[in-house]
Amino acid sequence: MQTLSLIFSYVGILLWLFGLYLAAFSHLRGILGRAAAVIWQKKYLWLLAFFAGMTAYGGEVNFLFRRLNTVASLQGFLEGVRQAFLGGQVDRFLNATSTLWTNNVGRMTGYLAVTIVIFLVVGWLIIMSQAALVRIVGRGQQGKPTGLVDGLSVGADKFWALVQLNIIGLLVGWAAWVILTAVPAAIFLMNTITAWSVAAYVGSLLSIVISAAVIFLVQFATAGIVLNDAKLMPAIVASWHLFTRNVVASVEMAIAIFTVNLTVSFLILGELMFFVSAFTLGGFLAIVAIIVTLYAILSAFSFSGWTIFYLRLAEGKAGSKLGQWTTQLANFAGQKRAIN
Repeated sequence: MQTLSLIFSYVGILLWLFGLYLAAFSHLRGILGRAAAVIWQKKYLWLLAFFAGMTAYGGEVNFLFRRLNTVASLQGFLEGVRQAFLGGQVDRFLNATSTLWTNNVGRMTGYLAVTIVIFLVVGWLIIMSQAALVRIVGRGQQGKPTGLVDGLSVGADKFWALVQLNIIGLLVGWAAWVILTAVPAAIFLMNTITAWSVAAYVGSLLSIVISAAVIFLVQFATAGIVLNDAKLMPAIVASWHLFTRNVVASVEMAIAIFTVNLTVSFLILGELMFFVSAFTLGGFLAIVAIIVTLYAILSAFSFSGWTIFYLRLAEGKAGSKLGQWTTQLANFAGQKRAIN
């Protein structure tokens, strides 16, 4: 597992360097620059992005590295769960939970109701904010009239379609995880055959790929629903076609946005360590305010970048740097063979 973690670390460094190249020297520089200009001109997008980014901050690459880190420790985790079952720790936890509910039915029901209400309110804010961000940025790039009222009104109109879209995405992602990871893991816990642990490990990698693809599809389908007034299923089908035609370009965009977010975060948070003292109330509040503002700005930048990128894909104007390199290499090899 240590070797695997080391490999992931080296891969992460290579992706970061490649992301810097994409952001600074490739065709994506124009898209990212335009996204930065949009969020600087319309600073109210930061507030929307604060809520919109609660489920999406860091993008696909951040999601990938978090899941890969989990995969790297999966076998150890499964063994720990098995020991917890054998040692009776799970039974004791379930019994304690049952006793707590039995002795405090009214209070626990109240806590559950409050939790559900908070969850619903936060979910509403997330969906509405995402729709408004995509609408405002997309319409602005198309040269059409828009604004905060327009964004929120369209978000309200498309709310249930977007809820259904996100539910479908979650169901597909969880189904892949259950079939490919949870089932083999459960079998391993029952019979301790190592092959099932390996199957769960491999399945977790495959489920990550599927989940990452689902994130792309949900992003593109959201843009189609909000900007093109598409219905749910046609939007999903169109996003699938758009993604499958531009897989490499989409992955490059994800790497570029993640790299920019990560680099800016490290630079700003690194400066905070030297210039702001957290041992005073004022210093602590200043750090919290800066972190929250940074999170909102980078979330707005990510959503703006993806919206502009979607419009470029829809127009057939978003290329791929890896695709260009592959073509150049193939042409060079063909010329060599012709000379020989």
